[in-house]
Amino acid sequence: VKASEVEARKFWIADNMACDICSKLNGTKRDIDAPFFVKGTGPYAVCDHPPAHPNCRCGLGYDFSE
Repeated sequence: VKASEVEARKFWIADNMACDICSKLNGTKRDIDAPFFVKGTGPYAVCDHPPAHPNCRCGLGYDFSE
């Protein structure tokens, strides 16, 4: 995306039966390279995109500038 000079952001799409964590993230926009959240440490601490947890059914959308 950066090489093409197209501005884009990603956003969280919560499932209709989402947990509290995912419900709060619904519609949240981030830069393409930015994580949605960081919880704890280790290889699974950074959440760049859904799924946020086991059985998560959330999705990811993209917002492109005109």
